Amino acid sequence: YLTGEYEVEKEQKYFALIKDHELLKGEGDWVVPTYWYLDTTNGNMFIGDRITVRDKFLIEMGKSEWNELGINDSNADFIEVE
Repeated sequence: YLTGEYEVEKEQKYFALIKDHELLKGEGDWVVPTYWYLDTTNGNMFIGDRITVRDKFLIEMGKSEWNELGINDSNADFIEVE
């Protein structure tokens, strides 16, 4: 800091995989990983089966952000975003 150089540590981002997702079946009895999503236009939470980020949907956030939305270790398995 004295030399004017410092490093800001960014919070690790996570996908929130719905706990017990392996019990959810897709078409043809395929097991489909299902994730929590946040619609940023209205703040609604919903579930989806794709890891994509569109302009209005967030699916990768820090654990503190997920916790503010009520998503935590009791209802999600967190997967680190690389």
